[in-house]
Amino acid sequence: MKAKNLILMAVTLLFAVGCTGPSNKKNHFVTVTLVSSRETIKVPKSEFVGNDTVYRNREGVYKNDTGKDLVKYSVKYTKDGSDTNKPIGLLIKPNEYFYWNDNENSFMFRLPPNSTSVTYRSSYGKSHKLDFTYLEFLDYADRVANDVNIVGYSKN
Repeated sequence: MKAKNLILMAVTLLFAVGCTGPSNKKNHFVTVTLVSSRETIKVPKSEFVGNDTVYRNREGVYKNDTGKDLVKYSVKYTKDGSDTNKPIGLLIKPNEYFYWNDNENSFMFRLPPNSTSVTYRSSYGKSHKLDFTYLEFLDYADRVANDVNIVGYSKN
């Protein structure tokens, strides 16, 4: 009877170790999307060093594999069109990683429209309704309009 219990415990232990093994390996990689092809690859977390360590435990990580400088920037749209602040762009060099929230308010390689619908509802009541929205854009640095202030970049 004791031998059966030992065998059963050994099988259970091996099964438990086998089930947890692959999930531990999964945690050693970050899923990264390549900009040019939208292909996803697994990158070892050990490759994220220096400033890139912020991407080790994040979803939505992209890599600039285009060979060109990219710019990520947000444009604020208001209901009355009153915001005249110049958008600030983040320069993304070739082979750099960056975060991209791929949703209905994010656009790659498209120019910002002159205007957009601003319709927000608030669960906090009428006094908390927002009269603005942001759209996020990613494009080649040399295609970005002059009204975007790109930190660390000058067009030649």
